[in-house]
Amino acid sequence: MRREENVVMITLDSLRPDHLGLYGYKKKTSPALDQLGSEGVVFTEAISNGSHTAISFPAILTSTYGSMYDGYGYLSKERTPIAEVLSKEGYSTAAFHSNPYLSAAYNYDRGFEVFYDWIRNDFSVSRFKTLDKLVDLARERIEIRNMLLFMLKLYSWIQPYKIPYEKAEVITQKAIGWLRECSDRFFIWIHYMDTHWPWIPPRGYFPNGSVSNEEASRLWWKMLIDSSSLSDEELRKLVGLYDGQIRYLDHTMGTFFDELGKMGLYDNSLVVVTSDHGEEFKEHGDLGHHSLKLYEELLRVPLVMKFSKGLYGGSVVNDLVSLLDVAPTIVDWLGIDRPKKWVGSSLLPTLVDKRRGKMKAVISEGNIKQGHNIVSYRSKRWKFILDERRRKEELYDLQKDPKETKNLAKMMPRKAKELEAKIAEHLNLVSGAVETPVPSPKTEDEKLIRERLKALGYI
Repeated sequence: MRREENVVMITLDSLRPDHLGLYGYKKKTSPALDQLGSEGVVFTEAISNGSHTAISFPAILTSTYGSMYDGYGYLSKERTPIAEVLSKEGYSTAAFHSNPYLSAAYNYDRGFEVFYDWIRNDFSVSRFKTLDKLVDLARERIEIRNMLLFMLKLYSWIQPYKIPYEKAEVITQKAIGWLRECSDRFFIWIHYMDTHWPWIPPRGYFPNGSVSNEEASRLWWKMLIDSSSLSDEELRKLVGLYDGQIRYLDHTMGTFFDELGKMGLYDNSLVVVTSDHGEEFKEHGDLGHHSLKLYEELLRVPLVMKFSKGLYGGSVVNDLVSLLDVAPTIVDWLGIDRPKKWVGSSLLPTLVDKRRGKMKAVISEGNIKQGHNIVSYRSKRWKFILDERRRKEELYDLQKDPKETKNLAKMMPRKAKELEAKIAEHLNLVSGAVETPVPSPKTEDEKLIRERLKALGYI
């Protein structure tokens, strides 16, 4: 049955579900998302198929693994984005974001009539280049490191650091502006960067007023120079800044949902909210998400789906699901045939009959390159990580050890071999894909894109 409904898909960069109220966080970081969750379906064990934006977004938008069809980076023509599917069905399509990896230069504009990716806006590139060179020197020589931290303290008072992405309120206003002009069925994709580091929230969203804008900037640069030197108190402040970014982003999303209601679009739209990956706060020794690790703090993501007319409202699904399932669920709900190359599954059978559609495991990728593969296999109970780069195998019992602190690979070799065989099957599936370092976009904006990637810690 065809449904003549709108689709709103919102993705939130680097957002951990355990920092949201609807997932049990005690701090009041997410009232708007909590409300959306109460009106929709909350998936408690949604797992990303990659720990990095370039790996996970092919799963979200094309229901294929990041390593398939020429690997990470450019969105190969072999993939079928959901925007192209809906555009052919008569939907007006638009996207608004400021992540360079998701820019038109990487083919992410495919299927969109309107595509805003913020590439040409200035974010003080020259200042960042200077500081970045000093950071590289500081990593090599401790005396430069100490001097740089003092210089940054002085400099932050003169000219506070400008974040290398567009703030949520700007992205939101552009999206609202487009919706006001749109008179057709629509598919809109909004990607917010505010929970991606650097975590420097707008004034009014700092943690209990205990961190100044200048100190937030200094903590960011200290994190880049030598994250191991951060004290427990400084780490606590960084987590507080991350929560502040969530509060700001949630407030802005609340404004967006209110506007959808005023335009009469909220009740008759499918609203999907998720994230591309999580964030590590030294649970396994690192900060951020660029380490290519595949632990739960990096792979667990929020996933909320609010269906029209309140259908399935208030439901909680504890089954294992993955980002591969987002696009198939959307087209299944609309009654549109899914592309043959999509590998994910619709989640509607689980909602209709909780005995159906249960996923047994999720494969996630950190890197796919012969001899350097980093892949995980996660079932409801077990997690196996093959890390060829570090020559390491890890096995965790997530029921008894949810924080993945006790590696059972040597204690349970039979179970480890069983799950390693599952990863071998996956590697055979994607063996046609060749993983190479992400190439430079061959456009006139190449330098701007690379500077933004550098500023965001991707390269």
